[in-house]
Amino acid sequence: QLTVRVSYQHELEAVMAPRCLLAIVDPGINYVAMPMDGAVLDAPLVNIARYVLSKDDPSEVRGSAQQQRLLEQLRRTAVAGLVCDKEADNTRHGQAERVSLLKEVRNGTFKVPELQPIHAIDAKLRDAIDETAPFAVLYFSSPREAV
Repeated sequence: QLTVRVSYQHELEAVMAPRCLLAIVDPGINYVAMPMDGAVLDAPLVNIARYVLSKDDPSEVRGSAQQQRLLEQLRRTAVAGLVCDKEADNTRHGQAERVSLLKEVRNGTFKVPELQPIHAIDAKLRDAIDETAPFAVLYFSSPREAV
């Protein structure tokens, strides 16, 4: 039996979802775990990065002037990379792997894996990943002044 201890309800829901996305923006290691559903798959990558930083809905395109400035800064400076993890599936073992990765990010011990670079920051997530992947890590690196 799997025991999951996650501090936030949305993280627990993401870890238990059939498909999960762990989005990380560095520096500062801001992160969000979310179910990879239709709305998230249709969100542009830059909106996901903005969501990680500001916790605004990634499917929203419009927002405050501050949100629009953040989007523009991310478009100019962010570098995105992606890795899909077939081991972190929706089984008990896979969910335990997801929890382990979340703990590493939270504790500052997460080691960035070798990533597949993504050159179009405005691409939709569904266009950047293997849609059959049960778990993906989307990693954004950006100069500190942008975040």
